[in-house]
Amino acid sequence: MELIQYIPIGRRNARSRFDIAEAAGVSERTVRDYISNANRTGMAVIIADTEAGGYYIPDLPRDRKYLDRYLRQEAHRAREIINKVNTMRGRPKKGSDQYDGQLSLF
Repeated sequence: MELIQYIPIGRRNARSRFDIAEAAGVSERTVRDYISNANRTGMAVIIADTEAGGYYIPDLPRDRKYLDRYLRQEAHRAREIINKVNTMRGRPKKGSDQYDGQLSLF
């Protein structure tokens, strides 16, 4: 069984991961992992769209603006994670076991 057959095409047909899991007879965690892997490997672009009510494969060209919006959202999320990691790398300062402004009780 391929989970891709349970992912609808087109925003107008979006389905929740719970509906997909039930239809496929798998856990919702399996659905999330499958979607993540499909997007990461390029097997398919599967959009998570809360406004549409779930997941779907964009129906191009009809869903182009939603695909573009999703890609911008994911790029923004990636930049935020990189910024957070870069900030965390500098904390605590080398040679110290405390963060700036942290008080020691000992």
